[in-house]
Amino acid sequence: MRSLMIGFAGDHFDSLDVLSLGNACRRPELPSPFYIATGTHWAFPVLKRSTCVPEQIEEIVRHWNGLPAGEQARCHTPGFALELFVKGKSVFVAALCWRCNNISFGGSMASLSHREFEARSIPGSRLLQLCRRAITNAD
Repeated sequence: MRSLMIGFAGDHFDSLDVLSLGNACRRPELPSPFYIATGTHWAFPVLKRSTCVPEQIEEIVRHWNGLPAGEQARCHTPGFALELFVKGKSVFVAALCWRCNNISFGGSMASLSHREFEARSIPGSRLLQLCRRAITNAD
């Protein structure tokens, strides 16, 4: 059990996946494991998924919780998302765009719809590195 502060309404989660995302498209009519949706209209195709091991999760959570607020540029072309699970069920997803400093949230335990973050901060830069590494090392 782990805790995540920014945008997560729950007090714990069981597992975390890092997702590599494609370009935004219209949200599918039916839920699909091949897309993540963070708003009411748009979705992002999942190109690759990596389930993190406990050490990766602890490092991702540490940097996530250290993300400072930033200024939004509004392109929102997220390259990665974090998806949290409780008892095997997806309950939270956060799609991050390091170009526009924006995070969009979705899922039953999302407490925000979006938030700005400083992508060039140390926690922001490190989080991007961790996402890239998780996807690169995925089977």
